Amino acid sequence: MPGAAEFVGVTRVVVTGDRVTVEEDAARVEATNCVVLLTRMDGSSTPVDAKALSEALLAE
Repeated sequence: MPGAAEFVGVTRVVVTGDRVTVEEDAARVEATNCVVLLTRMDGSSTPVDAKALSEALLAE
């Protein structure tokens, strides 16, 4: 669609505990004391590089 924006988001899950499982696009956290979700979003009228966005989040 002309003029439409593309949005991409990546989320980093940081936990204190020992049970985190990831399956496809879902994360399950069990037996933990703290969960922090860090999300970075980018929106643009040009294609967004999801890999670069993910690498930037991991570097934080």
